[in-house]
Amino acid sequence: MGEVNGYGRIWRLMHDTTRLGPQPRMFDETPAQLVAHLAHPNGWWRDTAQKLLILRQDQSVVPALKQMVFREGNVLARIHSLWTLEGLSALDGETVRRMLGDKHPKMRQAAIRASESVIKSGDVGLKELIFEKMRDPDPEVSIQAMLSSRAVEPAAALPAIERTVNETTSEGVREIGRQLRFPFNQSTAGLLLDPRQEKLMNHGREIYNTLCVSCHGIDAKGAKVPDAEPGKIIAPRLWYSALVTGSPRGAILPVLHGMTGRNFPGGLMIPLGENDDDWIASVVSFIRNSFGNSAGFVYPEDVAAARAATPGRNTPWKITELQAILPRNVIENRSRLSTKMTASHGTEVVGLVTDRNYETKFISGAPQQSGMWIQAELPTAETIVGLTMEAGVTPEDFPRQFKVAGSMDGVRWTTIVLSAQGKRSLTQIDFPPSVAKFLRITLTASDAVRPWSIHELQVFATPRTREKP
Repeated sequence: MGEVNGYGRIWRLMHDTTRLGPQPRMFDETPAQLVAHLAHPNGWWRDTAQKLLILRQDQSVVPALKQMVFREGNVLARIHSLWTLEGLSALDGETVRRMLGDKHPKMRQAAIRASESVIKSGDVGLKELIFEKMRDPDPEVSIQAMLSSRAVEPAAALPAIERTVNETTSEGVREIGRQLRFPFNQSTAGLLLDPRQEKLMNHGREIYNTLCVSCHGIDAKGAKVPDAEPGKIIAPRLWYSALVTGSPRGAILPVLHGMTGRNFPGGLMIPLGENDDDWIASVVSFIRNSFGNSAGFVYPEDVAAARAATPGRNTPWKITELQAILPRNVIENRSRLSTKMTASHGTEVVGLVTDRNYETKFISGAPQQSGMWIQAELPTAETIVGLTMEAGVTPEDFPRQFKVAGSMDGVRWTTIVLSAQGKRSLTQIDFPPSVAKFLRITLTASDAVRPWSIHELQVFATPRTREKP
């Protein structure tokens, strides 16, 4: 009769000397003998010895385990000993602190991960050391510190990860840091997502990893074409895509009706409109808020409105068609055609809101106060219909309350929005079409502690219509 599961095989391997030769049966060995097996060259022996030690919960082995942790040499044995101590609830802050300074990066990485349980047991002083390890010269250690920071102090993790992304010279650390920014898991952060948004993100992640990843790639930079020249991808990137992060319909409509393009081997994105509005809202929300993107959430009612606005559409979209109907971001940062930014505070960094770099930001440098303002002078007068302000990895720096005014000359102003509420991470508002060359956003409420930060500012105008010949 065949075995029901793998446990029978494991039992035989531990007990059957005809299979293992003259080796002792591990199940019958003493705790000291099991500790010695943590240094065995075979991974199965190390894993099994660790499991048996933890199952027995024999505290007499703690001194021997600590001795092995501190002994230089076999780093795998030291890591197994560290985790065995953790499994015996015998790992203490002193041991973790020594290992955080170990010369071997794998040991430092393991110590960071293991510190999470020690911190939960009450040694909160370790938190500061974990945050310091984001600056570790080894990329894997730095990445583990970023990951653990979210578990031990989620509110402080966001700005610390931002700092690390800005300071590091490692592209790997920079990329992981970008992806860790959004979205935070509600159970650990509680900052960025309300329950409805978290549901959309979880569903959207499942859809993307099942359906979209094969063409757009695990990092949304486009899956590579097999056996093709470097840089050749199957489908367009969704990472930092203006179409994805601009007007919500820029992402909704291609999912509803499909999209075609000649520059990619995939050629045609199939229409997915047969799925319900919640399904489409979920995957679009996930894409717009992952991979370094930070844009507004899309809800089922937004998808329903997009369906109603395109009745009878049964052909895939071309990019030129979408550009003709979608609001366009009129913020420019080209040398000859740029948006001039000014502000009442933080003037030395105000230009960073137009650099199209989610890692930099404007910050007021002082707590928010009523009357504080930031102003954009557009290259040309436009019919403005909305704007977005992204607070990025400092979501608590969103504007508490503000108004929007427009002007043709920067002197005489007309109120466009009398009062609007900001939102964590991303503030997005639409308003009636208003012709303006200057746009000023002025705070109408104060915050005694938080400054005003904007990583990226987008100003949307009506589509540019082409004149008929």
